[in-house]
Amino acid sequence: MWKWYILNELRISWEWLKDSSIVFKKWLNVISWPSDTWKSFILECINYMLWSSSNPKSITELEGYEYIRLEIEVINSKIYTLKRDLKGGDYEVYETNINNTENTSNIIKLDWKHNTWKENTISFFLLNLCNLNNKKLRKNERWDTIELTYRNISRLFVIDENTIIKDSSPLLSWQQIHETSEKNLFKFLITWEDDSYIKKIAWATVISNRKWKLDMLNKMIKKLWYETNYWSKEVKEDKKDELKNINYNIEELNKKHDSLNENFNKY
Repeated sequence: MWKWYILNELRISWEWLKDSSIVFKKWLNVISWPSDTWKSFILECINYMLWSSSNPKSITELEGYEYIRLEIEVINSKIYTLKRDLKGGDYEVYETNINNTENTSNIIKLDWKHNTWKENTISFFLLNLCNLNNKKLRKNERWDTIELTYRNISRLFVIDENTIIKDSSPLLSWQQIHETSEKNLFKFLITWEDDSYIKKIAWATVISNRKWKLDMLNKMIKKLWYETNYWSKEVKEDKKDELKNINYNIEELNKKHDSLNENFNKY
């Protein structure tokens, strides 16, 4: 079943400077301020805390700050605070609100790099909060699939102003290589049916094709075996007759040789 979480607060901190933060309202938030007022920077920070490998751009106001914290709340459940150094690297996750991180020992270390076989990654952690782990998306017309990562879906709920004003749909990045998987991601989000079943269908098709090829190969082998054995038999019969004729000729020559020897000795 579906689960989801919301963003409560984003905070940039250092122990010797006053915290800078933005508190979000529940559900939809629209950041609309004049130019040069950190709008794009806030979006960069949110993306950075939700599995992005790109650091927020360096701005004058950021000088002296060292790390970012992001408080998230799973609806009808727990509150977590994600912490990450502004220079990059892995995550620390606290099972508490953003004001209480220094007073808890319940800390989870998470790798920022997604890995299909590792559960201690930020992608696995966030997907798990939403019951979205182990989901597959078809990526091309050959029925190949990829595993759903948090990066696939994060861009759908943090949208910048350039994307909003485009004529094209924000659901797609309009990169041809990703078009199929992005359309199937949207299908999954509205139907809750991923493409895991495709593997079974694909294997059934592969097996069927292989059986057909195997039948064809067996027929070819039988045909070649018959032709080869028949040809071999014909060759053997021909060689027997030829050998018989040679032996007969040798006998006749021996007789002539003996007769010539007798005449030679006589004379």
